Amino acid sequence: MQAGVSHNMLKWIQNYLSQRTGRVNLQGRESRQAIFKDGVPQGGVLSPTLFLVFTNSTQNIIKPHVKAALYADDLALICSEDSCGTAQVRLQECLTLLEQWTDDWAMTVNAAKTTYSIFSLSTKIPKLRLRINNSLLEKENYPKYLGVTFDTLMMYGCEASSQKKDDDKRIEAAEMWFYRRILRVKWTDKRTNESVLKELKNRKNPT
Repeated sequence: MQAGVSHNMLKWIQNYLSQRTGRVNLQGRESRQAIFKDGVPQGGVLSPTLFLVFTNSTQNIIKPHVKAALYADDLALICSEDSCGTAQVRLQECLTLLEQWTDDWAMTVNAAKTTYSIFSLSTKIPKLRLRINNSLLEKENYPKYLGVTFDTLMMYGCEASSQKKDDDKRIEAAEMWFYRRILRVKWTDKRTNESVLKELKNRKNPT
């Protein structure tokens, strides 16, 4: 109701999500029908909106000294302080509240994919002791968020380098696609890129 949804619409959504069933088909064999008790329908038109409404409540646990950047299920907590010790206290408080939120709503945080970074021009950067789900977070010097790589020294070079690597991969993939078309290589031939390049070289420089 906090999202401005009417009572009738709320009942409709409840009916839409209730008693959903499905099966697993593996190599022509079907499993027994099971009821989905959690989550939203995969591929459903309403699913992204419903998930965003669900996760948006995490904003209620963020303290005034910490900002949150939330995109789908990617959450970044940002704290700007003169002291790393103060930042650690404020961030840990939010992490503890986030852990409680996930417990209340039957969700989990992937601690292995959760890291922290310190953005500073100082050469003396201490390590923080931040925990979630009893796991100590690792420090990341080049964090990536929504496809953008950041440099903790606030330099642009790492993003340009990362972007160049991604572009090189796309160009290489496009080149191989054209080479295979030129040689009329079918995907069913299961030929490696090395064999295609070798054939091109032999055609260019026949012995």
